[in-house]
Amino acid sequence: MTHAYLRPLRLIALAALAAIALPAAARQPVPAAQPAPKTVTDAEFVAKAASGGLFEVKSSKLALEKATKAECKTFAEMMVKDHTKANDELKAVAGKAGIPVPADLAPHHQKMLDDLKAARDFDAAYANAQLKAHEEAVALFTAASVSVKDTGLRAFAAKTLPTLKVHLEHVKKHAGPK
Repeated sequence: MTHAYLRPLRLIALAALAAIALPAAARQPVPAAQPAPKTVTDAEFVAKAASGGLFEVKSSKLALEKATKAECKTFAEMMVKDHTKANDELKAVAGKAGIPVPADLAPHHQKMLDDLKAARDFDAAYANAQLKAHEEAVALFTAASVSVKDTGLRAFAAKTLPTLKVHLEHVKKHAGPK
């Protein structure tokens, strides 16, 4: 017990060290955690993808009638073609999975379409609606490509995602007033 008097000094030294080290450690930047990919059920994916695809076709057919810029009409033609094809594929894959495909727009897509119909500057409104719709679609298909259970739906999401990303990049370049 000759060193018993050192025990309190050791505790004081450890406490002092902790008082210095802990605030310094707290100031160290913590690497940002990668956000976990959002998950979506098979039925949610089918419902949201069907509504989004239907919005793309309906809004793009409207653009073929109302757009004033040739570039806007060319993009709309591509949207009608690509999304009609994707919608047909979704119906087939969802049918095999036993999941019903809604035939109507979801309320928020209907509102987007109604707003587009009433837009004063149709071309700009169409580009902005396409931007929003494709951002939603890319997020949805990204989640579905890793989280849906049905392998056919997962494969469809993964196969369709690159085309949606190309559409998104295209519309990002052309969205907004010129």
